[in-house]
Amino acid sequence: MQPTTRPAVRTRVALTQAQITGPAAALAGLLPLSGGIMTGTRTNNVASEATPAVGGGVTGDTFDRWRVLANGTLELGPGNAARDTNLRCSAANELTTDDALVVALMFRHMGSLLGVYWAAAVAKPSVTGSRGGNAAVGSLLTALSTLGFITDNTTA
Repeated sequence: MQPTTRPAVRTRVALTQAQITGPAAALAGLLPLSGGIMTGTRTNNVASEATPAVGGGVTGDTFDRWRVLANGTLELGPGNAARDTNLRCSAANELTTDDALVVALMFRHMGSLLGVYWAAAVAKPSVTGSRGGNAAVGSLLTALSTLGFITDNTTA
């Protein structure tokens, strides 16, 4: 008679912050093995603002694919080379990247001020005056208005 094998049993473990009493390293090793869930706020204090506070990747990566530094900077990369992209808070209510931002589907500006090519952000300008039969000017005004860069208040 063949011995019967039983399937491995996985038990989910749910811990609240109040239940965590052991060293953080022991907990970090326990939760992935048990499929556990930890709830509550996680605070990770590190030595300096430039120190990674948390990060992650895929098994076999030589670099973290993403990490957050203690100063709030998000760094991203391919996993097989150093992180090469960043996003950070550069001032109150302002995000900055030193890299390119590519939007594949749609970019919609919901604010009331805009500045491009290093111009100061200003309210949407209004163009006035007579078009006077100049088709090129009329076409330009229609295009700029359609894109939302101006309000076309000109007359024909």
